Amino acid sequence: MNSQYLSVDREAVWAAMFAWLKTRLWGAPWAPDTVYAAGAVVCDPQGSLQTVTTPGASSAAQPAWDDDGGATIDGGVTWTNTGVGFVSMGRKHKAPPSLGLLEQPALFVVQMSEEHVPQKFPGTPTKLILHGFLILYLQAPVPAEEIGQETQLAAEMLNARFKAIDAAMLPDDDLSGKFTIGGLVEHCWIEGETRQDPGILGPQAAAILPLHILVP
Repeated sequence: MNSQYLSVDREAVWAAMFAWLKTRLWGAPWAPDTVYAAGAVVCDPQGSLQTVTTPGASSAAQPAWDDDGGATIDGGVTWTNTGVGFVSMGRKHKAPPSLGLLEQPALFVVQMSEEHVPQKFPGTPTKLILHGFLILYLQAPVPAEEIGQETQLAAEMLNARFKAIDAAMLPDDDLSGKFTIGGLVEHCWIEGETRQDPGILGPQAAAILPLHILVP
């Protein structure tokens, strides 16, 4: 067997990709009467990431969160909104209704296939491309609003998370201008059709983004 295949640790690549996104997009649910250190992150019920800027103990009841980029006072803690995120992240897909309301917004990194691409010169080891999906779910509000005067849309919530994922995958290699998961791979990117359901038949919204990873 070609030694190139033996040298690729596929599991390490997928695990690193998941860890990279989780570090940037995940926050644990808020907890009452809890001491939070500076820099701690939670995900509030609206799906916004809140970061501790003044450490201390949280209050007994959940505060009224500022989801517009401002600060929230919570007992002895000051939180600052740092963008949208996910309260659940995993690598094993879990779909609604098994995925409950309190587990959303949720993001799953799922590997699906791999492709061996011949290179220009005969005898040169093929390039290995790993293919997978980013699958996300969220529950959208369904207020009673007049048609054409909607103020809360699941599509807006999905779009905000697409933007957050894009930001998490910005190029990290100045020379190549590519996202390399911290130098682990040659390139990692989203390409192809993104399928989405912005709550067409109810409050449940979902999207599937095609993910590709080019291994050196």
